[in-house]
Amino acid sequence: MKYKFVGWNKGSGHDKVWGAVYLDHDTGWGSEVLVFWGRRSRKLQYILSKDNRFLSDLVYEKRGKGYQQINKEELHTVYPEFETDIEKCVIIAKLKR
Repeated sequence: MKYKFVGWNKGSGHDKVWGAVYLDHDTGWGSEVLVFWGRRSRKLQYILSKDNRFLSDLVYEKRGKGYQQINKEELHTVYPEFETDIEKCVIIAKLKR
């Protein structure tokens, strides 16, 4: 799974993750992306998008709201169940296509 962006917002009552992963190996303009969000260790919500311009705007907006980009190692420390949770979202999203 290729991550476009994974951010964590912790502070002033927040403990949330937000990000986007590519559903296919293609990372070009027409690629399908799963955008997810939610409180850490709770059920993630998600939408599917093919609009990378929209996605780039969202990443910019989320950084402005305090989401700090984290790498895979930090992600496993911050949210150990993330891989399992995001895989469930990806499977459900692919089935709903």
